[in-house]
Amino acid sequence: LALGSRLAGRREGLCGAALFYAVTQTMRASWPAGSDLPLALFSFLALSAALGAEGKERRGRLVLAGLMGGMAMAVKYTGLFPVLGAAAAYLVKERRFDRAVLKELALAGLVAGLVLSPWLVKNLVYKGNPVYPFLSSVFGTAPLSDPEKIEGFLRETSQLDRLAPAGWFSHPWKATMGEFANSTFFSPLFLAFLPLCLLFRPPAGAGPLWAYFLVVWTCWSLSSTLVRFSMPAWPAAGLLIAGTFLT
Repeated sequence: LALGSRLAGRREGLCGAALFYAVTQTMRASWPAGSDLPLALFSFLALSAALGAEGKERRGRLVLAGLMGGMAMAVKYTGLFPVLGAAAAYLVKERRFDRAVLKELALAGLVAGLVLSPWLVKNLVYKGNPVYPFLSSVFGTAPLSDPEKIEGFLRETSQLDRLAPAGWFSHPWKATMGEFANSTFFSPLFLAFLPLCLLFRPPAGAGPLWAYFLVVWTCWSLSSTLVRFSMPAWPAAGLLIAGTFLT
């Protein structure tokens, strides 16, 4: 609501927020103590801070973006996707790619890394693997870890072995139609309206939102078929639809 109001107007922000919450997985994630909704929260706060980095507040907002991005990655490893998305959105907003903007992104990245580092150190101390349970083939398996459970977890989270390389292009359709695990009753609004947004005049702030959404969605689609892992991208999709059809 706040970001949509800032970019376009209160009506667009309210509609974008409603579209995000209309997704069944968003509503279901609202009552258990899970990690998907906090991940979406910190991810979108990082995006909002990056888009608000202007003038005298530029450095402070970039530090804030890094702080929120680090919190997102500390919630779940897939928090890296929205961090990359926020960086892409910032580049599109600035419309430049020079040494100065790279330094700004490096500052935000350093802050994000510092926030994430305690969790990596904890994993290294307890499991001998900073990104446990991933890369177990590189760092080895901790003595008290169950290899079968690790393999089952990795298989459940990725599930890409069930999607042939050529079938990647059908990823949006399969996710919307509930053909993937945990994608039942996923919202049809994104698939129905996002392609139509390309046919109309883009609203204010559409470029950075598109950059964020496409980076997050692409990274997710190449790593998993669990739709709840793509939740950080949904608020941006809602704002794109609301901005296009209400502005």
